[in-house]
Amino acid sequence: YRLGALSVMDRVPRRLEPEQLDALRALGRQAVAQLEIRRQVRELDRTLAEVARAEDALRRTMTGALTASEAQVRAIVENVADGFVTYGEGGAIEIYNRAAERLFGYPPSHVVGRSIEMLVPGSIGDLKDGFHAEAEGRRADGSRFPIDLAISEMCEGDRHTFIAIVRDVTATRQTEPRASPSTTRSRRSSRPSAAPWAGAARPSGASRARRR
Repeated sequence: YRLGALSVMDRVPRRLEPEQLDALRALGRQAVAQLEIRRQVRELDRTLAEVARAEDALRRTMTGALTASEAQVRAIVENVADGFVTYGEGGAIEIYNRAAERLFGYPPSHVVGRSIEMLVPGSIGDLKDGFHAEAEGRRADGSRFPIDLAISEMCEGDRHTFIAIVRDVTATRQTEPRASPSTTRSRRSSRPSAAPWAGAARPSGASRARRR
């Protein structure tokens, strides 16, 4: 469709040569092409602006969802009954929940960023994925106590995070020696007793004869 007219003026009347007419036609086509390009650029700018607004809205939604999810996970971790500690490949502690604080006596500000060996003395190389055994924990006052320690590994790309679940087994240790004798007595008492007639004298032959 036509967008307008292209006029060429001169000081004196003259007839245009075929080459000049071709040049004017080419110039007209270029002008139309430039106008079309400008229109497409304006439409593209509007589209990009709409995409940017949509991305911004999506980003806000995702950020809100992630924040809510992180808050929920944090609340769960903080209310777990067992000690929950995470640390990186170098051993630096990242998460330290309230149960762990009660177990070890250190406030989070004294633990986060420090080595896991601060809480579990020994070689960090032994604390690998799948480790689950009784170990020794160290409290803030320097005292040692037995713990049940389970380690699992979480990978996010090239980043490796280790999760330690810690449980104080001091009470179990203290009850085990007392439980053994009672268990032994219980086992002994559960054995079947001798029959009431065991060891009783059998009637003699004379007695049997008199009964007859």
